[in-house]
Amino acid sequence: MGNCVSFQLSCDQTVNHIFRCLCGKGYIRTLKYNLKDMQREMEDLKATEQEVKNKVAREEEQHRQRLESDKVWLTRVESINTRVNDLVSTSSVQLDKLCLCGLCSKNVCSSYIYGKTVFLLLEEIKKLKSEGNFEVVSEPAKRSLVEERPTRPTIGLEEKLETAWNRLMEDGVGIMGLHGMG
Repeated sequence: MGNCVSFQLSCDQTVNHIFRCLCGKGYIRTLKYNLKDMQREMEDLKATEQEVKNKVAREEEQHRQRLESDKVWLTRVESINTRVNDLVSTSSVQLDKLCLCGLCSKNVCSSYIYGKTVFLLLEEIKKLKSEGNFEVVSEPAKRSLVEERPTRPTIGLEEKLETAWNRLMEDGVGIMGLHGMG
């Protein structure tokens, strides 16, 4: 009757969580490799981006219009390029935090978050790279609509027009000059 409150502490969940952080996805353990892969994939993505830009430039020279999907894809590539540059600029600091041959970190939380960010960005780069194989990058340019302006009918000029037309149709007449207002 003396045990009203019992408190049980299980270390299994804590150990499992720490083990999953260190070994599960391997964000910390594979950080070096993921950084190298991310940089390599980004170089490939930049090459694909340049190919798409060249295709678009060639098509635009032929008076064709860039597709909206190309614009969106190129914007995403620029955005990812900025994020990759930010991650690469802080990579030396994060790699210096690693210890135990890269299996652990001096600051596990920040290294885990950084490693996860690198991993997710690497996956996003791969996805963008696979989407970047455009067969068609442009469409025929839309012709601008011509606005027809209302005109007033000419009165009394039918006679002058008929005279000018008859003279123009004569043999030996090639050029005719019309002078006057209007």
